[in-house]
Amino acid sequence: AERAGRIGVVGTVWMIGWVAAILLTLTQGLVWGNAALIPLVIGIVGGVAWIRAQRRSSTAVFDVALMRTPLVTASCLSIALFAAVNSAFLLLLSTYAQVIPEALRPVDAYGLGLTALETGWLMVPFAVTFLVGGAVVDRPVANGRGVPVFVVGALISAAGLAWLAMFHDQQWHYLVGAAVMGLGCSIGYAAGFTLVQAAVPEEKAGMAAGVAGTFMAVGFAFGTALVSADLSASLVPVPGTTLEVAAEGLYGTGYWISGVLALLVVVTVLVSRARARRRTSRLAA
Repeated sequence: AERAGRIGVVGTVWMIGWVAAILLTLTQGLVWGNAALIPLVIGIVGGVAWIRAQRRSSTAVFDVALMRTPLVTASCLSIALFAAVNSAFLLLLSTYAQVIPEALRPVDAYGLGLTALETGWLMVPFAVTFLVGGAVVDRPVANGRGVPVFVVGALISAAGLAWLAMFHDQQWHYLVGAAVMGLGCSIGYAAGFTLVQAAVPEEKAGMAAGVAGTFMAVGFAFGTALVSADLSASLVPVPGTTLEVAAEGLYGTGYWISGVLALLVVVTVLVSRARARRRTSRLAA
């Protein structure tokens, strides 16, 4: 038992290490440039080796066979995509809202000029609808309607992002968008975590939650990195300072890109369901 405990600790620390290396690349890639490839390679190689070791371990931190269960891989990928959409939305909102238009040249001026606290108030509708969304999907998911729930959550999120891509220069635009985004993201998270945990025996529920949580963390980092790259594509100076901010048009682009990520959830779960049906048909034949 003592040896098994040591193996479990090694596997856990190993997993934290390679995941952290990949997250570090996603969050610092723009700052480090080509040097960010070093932790990326370390993370990928470490992850592949870790998966191989987990397959042979009798005390695996993560049962790789879990990913072969119908909809589990799709659920984890969808959780990552919803997390990417969530983080992208938060970064776009907070960045735009806190730009002071009077500080920019008239030709470049945009922003709401809000403080961090005032920006937080724009997120209140997100928090309210997030609670509502998680509560309403439990029964449909439990009744085997996970795929439709994912699709609904993704389409709601995509609609919120499309709204913000077109309308994001007034506070009420964000209040509406935040409410829609909170509902869509909560539906996606609730469906994903429920499906992953329901796919395993009760004694492995913690493992399943950990796997889903890892995908969520990677998704958050990816969404942040993607939007950071978008907002760095074209910068305008802040007169009288050495600071620069993103050009206004990049915010709409960021929301459209995020909307594509939301629609990828639909593609992911539909492809997964089609593959599961083909597998079932082959076994029946």
